[in-house]
Amino acid sequence: MSARFTVGGGLLLIGAGQFCTAGLDADSGANTLIPGLVLVGAGTGLVSPGIAGAAPAAVPPERAGMAGGAVNTFRQLGYAIGIALCGTVLTSRMQDTLPQDAAHALAGGGAEALGGTFSGQTLRAAFTAGLDRAALVAATVAVVAGVLVLALVRTPRPARAPVTDPAAATLTQERAAQHG
Repeated sequence: MSARFTVGGGLLLIGAGQFCTAGLDADSGANTLIPGLVLVGAGTGLVSPGIAGAAPAAVPPERAGMAGGAVNTFRQLGYAIGIALCGTVLTSRMQDTLPQDAAHALAGGGAEALGGTFSGQTLRAAFTAGLDRAALVAATVAVVAGVLVLALVRTPRPARAPVTDPAAATLTQERAAQHG
């Protein structure tokens, strides 16, 4: 199967899995996450080897090491940016969900700084609201990337080999020479 379908399809599975993990509430248990995490894992299992194999195959053999290094560099960069983005989305949503004084108390001194003013249920609700928003952002990015891969990545057609022996005469050229 071509890398276009394994990578694009894998990204769509990751997006679907992230959409499944959204919708948590403060009473959600770990079992709520399992279907989405299974889809994310299956998608990652398609994407990672698909990219790792496609990059070296797309360049001349003497550049395969460079292509593999570029894939790993951009993978690590993507992890760093993705974690920072999702962490920012999570904390921003938590701050929007919590009452103003709770957000400041948590930022300044942690949960114990609240002094019992807010329940654990309130904090769990804020945290799950942040996780939901981060999951929706991750899902959207994965789906858009999957659609772009499926739409834009094409398998290169093999180049036709040029005629290497210009001295080889065609039948038409031989007949013209005989009559001329």
